[in-house]
Order: sequence, then structure tokens, then C-alpha cells
Amino acid sequence: MLKRKFGDRSEWKRVLKRKYSQTYLEDNEFKGYITLLNLIEVTEPLSVNYEEKRVRIVDDGYMWLQQFPLNEHHSVTTMFDANGEIVQWYIDICLCNGVENGIPWMEDLFLDIILLPSGEIIEKDADELEDALSKGIINKTLYELAWNEMNRLFSKRMLLLDKTILLIEAEGGDSCGKSVRLETPQERLATRRLKPRPRKASTCSGNHLWPKTTKFEKTANK
Repeated sequence: MLKRKFGDRSEWKRVLKRKYSQTYLEDNEFKGYITLLNLIEVTEPLSVNYEEKRVRIVDDGYMWLQQFPLNEHHSVTTMFDANGEIVQWYIDICLCNGVENGIPWMEDLFLDIILLPSGEIIEKDADELEDALSKGIINKTLYELAWNEMNRLFSKRMLLLDKTILLIEAEGGDSCGKSVRLETPQERLATRRLKPRPRKASTCSGNHLWPKTTKFEKTANK
């Protein structure tokens, strides 16, 4: 079953105290939802391993800036440490992005791209996509959609670098994304021209893409 991941991560038991905010943004660069999850206090830190590299992505004071572009097949999470430095960009390949009860979500299609501040790019979870196809969780159309989106991002030399990541970099900022006029990229984001958030819940278009047996579940993070 496909996992539906919500921007507020409300079922994440690791987080003891949080602060959450979101907005709808529409301009020439981006159309969709932006959420900011401030992990004020967590039960314990969380680190991930990429071969010989170990990256901490959760700890007290960390922030996750999540982007849910409408009509796209990816979602981007920019993870900041307690000092406001970016530790990684995490790109989820997804069926689509939408909103339910006012909270943005994305439906995960297993493949992921990780971009480190060093410039290193890591592909992740291709084995999960293959497993999902073999077990009938997804069909061939969804399988090809996931790989096509992955290849599209790479063929455009990481579309995220050209457009999405621009959303969190300050005008006139330095290479670390620090703003000349504001303390953090998050604060700078709040100054952008915003439009009212749509009230209606949104669903994925093109229902023919998935099997009739496909179900969705809201993830419960540990």
C-alpha cells in the first residue's frame, strides 16, 4: 500500500514538542504548499548512514522545511540543524501532492534522492520500488512514472537546484543560504508574496494510474 506522508508529521512519536506552520505559495517559480516543522524537543536524535557518511537529521532545535508542489511528482524536504545550517535535501518521488483537512500530503512512490551540502547526490530505495512492483503494490505504469520522474530531475541537472531550492535561498545570500537581511532562510520565505490557501481537499488526478487494489495509509513515524 502506498504511504501518504503529511507535512505536520502529527503521528511522529519521536517528537515530544513541536511548532508547525504552513502556507500556500504561488508565483512564477512555485505553486503549492510550504510547511515548516520545528522539532523543539525529541526523544532521541536520529542519524542516517550513506555508506561511510553519517548525517544527523533529527535533534532538538532541528527544522524541516517541506515543499509540496502541485501537479508534480516529487516533494522536497530541506533539513536544518539547530544552527540553521542545511544538513541535507531529501527529495521524495511521489504519485502526487495534495491536501486533506488543510494539511498538505504526498503519496510516496519509494524512490528518493538525497542531496548533501557537499554536492554529493545519492539515489535511494530502488530496491523498495522493485519489491512493490513484484508484490503488486504498484503496477507497471506507476513503476515507470517513478523512474521517469527520477530521470527527469537528473536530466535537467537537478531541477531542484534550478527552481525548488531557490525558494529557501535568500536574495543576496551567501553559499550557505544565509540571508543578508534576515537571520534564516525560513524567515525570508515568510516575506514572499502569498495567495490565499484553497479550501477544498485535493486528490491525485489520473486515477487510472494505480491498481484498483491500491490503498493508502498515513505513515506513523518512529
